[in-house]
Amino acid sequence: MKKLLLLDSNADSLTELQKTLEESSYHVVDHATNGRVAIQKIQEIVPDAIIMDLMLSEVDGFEVLEQLKSLPKTPFVIVTSAISNDVYVQKALNLGAIYYIIKPFPATMLIKRLDDLFCPPQITEQPQKNDIALKKKIDERISNIFLTLGIPAHIKGYTFLREAVKLVVENPDWVSTITKKIYPTVAQTYQTTASKVERSIRHAIEVGWQKNRLEQINQLFGIKVYADDYRPTNGEFIALIADKIIFEFFHDFY
Repeated sequence: MKKLLLLDSNADSLTELQKTLEESSYHVVDHATNGRVAIQKIQEIVPDAIIMDLMLSEVDGFEVLEQLKSLPKTPFVIVTSAISNDVYVQKALNLGAIYYIIKPFPATMLIKRLDDLFCPPQITEQPQKNDIALKKKIDERISNIFLTLGIPAHIKGYTFLREAVKLVVENPDWVSTITKKIYPTVAQTYQTTASKVERSIRHAIEVGWQKNRLEQINQLFGIKVYADDYRPTNGEFIALIADKIIFEFFHDFY
């Protein structure tokens, strides 16, 4: 059974989160509200995954992420934070966080991300991805999803977002390296910069969100993945669409 360590300065939040995780059959081995104590527990327990807020007492979450680099085995880290500032998001991801989930968030989103980490889909029929007819069907399905989400085709971010989704479909493990692989690859394809790709994708997602199609979005993915006051990061949004495409087209090969 995978061992989870929870880090949050709010004790009530820790209790609620632990209950949610255990109801989904995840084992929470320990928790901490203090960053210095958290580092000690990480070294002693060597958890498989850490779910942490950035705002910890004594030592903040960024320093905890820095300390993880010295471990022989680095656990998966999911940052959950009320801070949606892009600088914080980027810094956490650069320091090794695999996901950054903005609070408040639906429990299903966190469980989905944990499931993705520990039970990733395995596509064994690699040649099928290069099939021209299949690629056309995937392109059509992505277009249909974008239409449902209210993302207009005329904005630049539409093309970049489409390309990012296709990259993750073809390389599922890339979802955890969005800044190191996906943005630069898309940028190279369209002769622009990775930062412009990131901003354009962010804009495309925001435009879709302004259409206020939350009900359609949740229906599309079959679960309530987004709450009214929640905004997904670029990586979360790309991963969710790619997961849906992979399941629809490759589920027979899991």
